[in-house]
Amino acid sequence: MNQLAVSVVLTTYQRSLLAKRALQSILEQSFSPSESIVVEDSGDTDLRVWLHHRGRDDIKYVRHDSPRGLAAARNTGRRLASCDLIAYLVDDEQGRPRRVH
Repeated sequence: MNQLAVSVVLTTYQRSLLAKRALQSILEQSFSPSESIVVEDSGDTDLRVWLHHRGRDDIKYVRHDSPRGLAAARNTGRRLASCDLIAYLVDDEQGRPRRVH
């Protein structure tokens, strides 16, 4: 059976602690996404540094220079995604272990 190619787009604004928890839930999925993309809608958090120190260069990270809102953050993630299927997650959500099935 072919494995689905899924991009997970995590959007966040000024809540790096929640974003880290949401990102961890993505990484613990029983179905590994083809790619993970974090879009930080501006803000001054340590999220990029945190990803780098954990050796997560496989996770795409982009930050808006100024706040544009959830829809714009999702659209940024969609433009960066290389898969046809996209699973969106906001920073205060956590994916269940079998979310993408």
